[in-house]
Amino acid sequence: MTENRTADIRLYITDNTKVTQMTGWKPEKGIREIVTDIHAWLNENRAALEPILT
Repeated sequence: MTENRTADIRLYITDNTKVTQMTGWKPEKGIREIVTDIHAWLNENRAALEPILT
């Protein structure tokens, strides 16, 4: 098993097909938008994150 480092960001992407079939619920954001949002957040918070990233 690979050990996670302090600065690692855990990301889990799953297929929600069964949930949608059973409940009708669908995610509001797609994977591209989620990754774009994460990237923007990282850039906006770069100064605060710098100490743990170096």
